[in-house]
Amino acid sequence: EGNVAEAAHHYQNSLDALADRNEPTWHIAAFYQADALWQQGDTSVALAQANTALTIFRDSGYVMGVATVLQWLGSRLLLINDLERAREHLAEGLQIAYQDSARFIALSCLPPISALAAVEGRLLQAWTLWAATLALIGPGAVGELFTAAGARLSAHDRTTAEHAGRAMSFDKAVAYALAECIR
Repeated sequence: EGNVAEAAHHYQNSLDALADRNEPTWHIAAFYQADALWQQGDTSVALAQANTALTIFRDSGYVMGVATVLQWLGSRLLLINDLERAREHLAEGLQIAYQDSARFIALSCLPPISALAAVEGRLLQAWTLWAATLALIGPGAVGELFTAAGARLSAHDRTTAEHAGRAMSFDKAVAYALAECIR
């Protein structure tokens, strides 16, 4: 935790110093500036900056950067209730990360995908993926949304989903997220 406004300012200075967008670090600074702008509450500018970084990551062929920004964008779009674009970004980010064996990035896509399923009312799928995420990542990976989602399920459905989710391997959790939670 620090001074987010100061961080955003320093990232802007870095971008100004790297006037050529083809500089290897320009897209990284642009992405981190987007995050700082988001934290300041400047959502539209942050999303635009992240999309710029995404384009440059794509153009440069940096697959892990693409997957990271897609996960970030999908999570933020979910927060502002742009569910369709959140779904598209999260699905693509998860697929790219999984295909590139970027396990950490793929795992970071699971909580927002589970949240998306919960927001859309697919509580059983959300709870199942939540349990898989908890088993794969550990406590703290998911938030309060799941307490509310779990409370709306019967005890039997909740227990069944928890057992199914906790039994999932990483590969099965990714497949489940793509097949059942990203519709």
